[in-house]
Amino acid sequence: MRNKIVAAIFLFQILFAGVAAAETLTIESCVRTALEKHPDMVAAESKVASKKAAVGQSAADSRPHIKGGASYTRSDSTDSANDSGRYNASISLEQSVYDWGKRGLRIEGARINMSAAEAEYFDTRDKIIAGVRSAYYNLNRAIRQHEVAKARFENY
Repeated sequence: MRNKIVAAIFLFQILFAGVAAAETLTIESCVRTALEKHPDMVAAESKVASKKAAVGQSAADSRPHIKGGASYTRSDSTDSANDSGRYNASISLEQSVYDWGKRGLRIEGARINMSAAEAEYFDTRDKIIAGVRSAYYNLNRAIRQHEVAKARFENY
């Protein structure tokens, strides 16, 4: 991954040398761009969001559930006076009174999974920042070494 970042920054410098001369990249701008665009960061953010949603879904199981329904049945007969319709409506409310601690454990497990996803997010973030900083300083060192070699060649 580190080599890919180094290669990407190096190619960026080569391909856009004219633009780079007008705008100098700072380490802060490189880190900001990497954090916004790196696919691993996007994946880590999505994973944290999904784990937060799972916590909400686990907590929703402990709330009451309301169900409702309605129906209409009509029976036709040959005599129009005996045509009848039957309406039916129902509402039910369900609440689990006690489930031997399963609900609490399910919520706690979802929270632990969310914490793990957040830890992975920060780990990914730190690795990307370290990779960009390393690539930035390696590129900066290579440019300086090239300038020194060029000056030595001209002075020889």
